Amino acid sequence: MTDLDVIKKRTEKIRKEIADYVDILGAAKTRTIEEVQAAFEGGISFFGHNYVQEAQAMILGADIDVKWHMIGHLQRNKARLAAQLFDMVESIDSLRLAKEMEKRCAEIQKSMPVLIEVNTANEANKTGLMLEEVEEVVEWISEQTYIH
Repeated sequence: MTDLDVIKKRTEKIRKEIADYVDILGAAKTRTIEEVQAAFEGGISFFGHNYVQEAQAMILGADIDVKWHMIGHLQRNKARLAAQLFDMVESIDSLRLAKEMEKRCAEIQKSMPVLIEVNTANEANKTGLMLEEVEEVVEWISEQTYIH
């Protein structure tokens, strides 16, 4: 049995053990296109990636119908490419980034669900919105056309 067969069998087993209404997000960081395709064949239809440029090669090279999520820290200068590549951004960590994603999604007329990242410990060396910023960003996003 090859490594790819093992991936497929393990994901099939996991998929059978979890209710159908539960989505599984596979992390694709450091994985090959072939490994992601094996996981897809095993039943995973959502994949996350931490880095926009590494994800680009995988997303464009993989011939599978899945939803791609940006799960790592997203720099504003990569927002245009992220808007083009991903189906969801799970790491909005500032109002400036939210505004940039709205702008980039508007340019291509793409509706994009987003999640905000909250720094619950309020640690300056961690990414995420500080607790006192959350309400403002949530309100701003709720008024937008392209990110929601």
